[in-house]
Amino acid sequence: MPIHLSLKGQVAIVTGGASGIGRATVQLLREADATVIILDVSDDAGQQVADSTGAHYLHCDMGTTAAITKAYHHIIEQHTNIDILVNNVGIWIPGGDILTMSETDMDRMDAVNVQGPRHLTRLVMNGMKQHGDGGCVTFVASTQAHVIDGTPTIYNVEKNTILGMTKTFAIAGGPLGIRVNAVSPGAISTEGMGAAHAVGKTRIQAGNHKTPLGRRGRPEEVAQEIVNLCFATYTNGDNRIVDGGFSRVALPENLDPQPRQVTGDPDAEFLR
Repeated sequence: MPIHLSLKGQVAIVTGGASGIGRATVQLLREADATVIILDVSDDAGQQVADSTGAHYLHCDMGTTAAITKAYHHIIEQHTNIDILVNNVGIWIPGGDILTMSETDMDRMDAVNVQGPRHLTRLVMNGMKQHGDGGCVTFVASTQAHVIDGTPTIYNVEKNTILGMTKTFAIAGGPLGIRVNAVSPGAISTEGMGAAHAVGKTRIQAGNHKTPLGRRGRPEEVAQEIVNLCFATYTNGDNRIVDGGFSRVALPENLDPQPRQVTGDPDAEFLR
């Protein structure tokens, strides 16, 4: 007998829902019958996701607190209360390591990756507190908070900050029936900087070689864990790692990438 878990009657916000993990999360939340609002700045892509899934799209720069406040109050006017918040949005700006990256670039990344999610979470959780029905908040962190794979940058610092916020908000929200958790993806095959051609064959093969499951993840595999947390009614302050085992093992002695065929590999055609 199939198990059908429903979020019917619940309202969810997904930041950065126009692409990648955010888009996959929107899709799964809609399949669970939730009402979903996408916050993003990619208007064409965001509206396409909304049209194809039955979600709602709202333009919002997650690096600007005034824009976030405006978007939040617009949503509340339409839906009264938020039940689910997925803090998925994140940006990465190339330009050097933690010692050389410009202050301007670090400030912009901090605004979107840390300050924006913090501001929206405070708004949403205070609304949940007032409404009195609890809620579910999920931050999308990264295994880059645990393992610095490549050049150390402000991104590593920010994802550690996200894990700290998760624990702090979880303690604040627990007595209110608000559960706050994190999901930490590893290497995921997404468009943009996660596209196979952008990452490159050599780096993908090296990463696959160091990952027990032998491949990068798919956006929907991270989204599944995000949506699972909506039903995990006794889970609070947790960090779910979705990285194929990469961050759980020491580096193999043989660092030369080896040819390997793995079921479900999103890069199989590219690596062939």
